[in-house]
Amino acid sequence: MNKSLLSFVQSLNAPAVGPGSLRPDIALPALSILCVAFSIYPESDLSVRIFQQMLAWLSWIAEQAKQGNSITVDISTYLEGIHSVLLLK
Repeated sequence: MNKSLLSFVQSLNAPAVGPGSLRPDIALPALSILCVAFSIYPESDLSVRIFQQMLAWLSWIAEQAKQGNSITVDISTYLEGIHSVLLLK
């Protein structure tokens, strides 16, 4: 199960990372929910990868905003995921 989850998390890369990533409207909500769920286990390798992925999306979102591109994403779910990461810091 760990390998399956790890493979899924890798498919949630920010689009700038490379091909094979899911679309932002799919990846961000999934990653956000995983982030909240795995914040209970902050020391696990899988949690760390999820948190890193979550933070990697910030630069992509900022770039989209700078270019004036709109993105379709449930921002409240994303912010809840970011909030769970920040609470761990």
